[in-house]
Amino acid sequence: MIRLEMKHTLTAGVSVPALLSIATIMFLFIVLGSGLVASPGVAVELPRTTASVSVPEHAVVVVLTRGGNVYLQGAAVSPGDFIGKLSALLKTSAERTVQLRADRRAPLQQALQLLEQARSAGATRLTIATEPTRE
Repeated sequence: MIRLEMKHTLTAGVSVPALLSIATIMFLFIVLGSGLVASPGVAVELPRTTASVSVPEHAVVVVLTRGGNVYLQGAAVSPGDFIGKLSALLKTSAERTVQLRADRRAPLQQALQLLEQARSAGATRLTIATEPTRE
């Protein structure tokens, strides 16, 4: 009788398609996630200054455009709904910080009103976003 012996060997290696899938998913997560966290997508021209203050990562962002439109966390909000929506966001925020990103050509009076309303909505820290001066 003839006996056949089979040798089983295991080889360790990296599956290239699996590695590419993981890399693609991580890339999409980082790219799409960073856009949501960094700054809401409303373009404004910030005032310039030499002073700088660090802002907590989880600050509630209020944007005031040149035309006087107000955005809360990237979503347009009407003046009548602003305090209520901001108050709801601040209740879930541990830091209760509001960052105002006002266009430097926006009406100053409206910017001050937004800061007053933020304080009355429960904000404990108010900051105004600026850009560094160009030298």
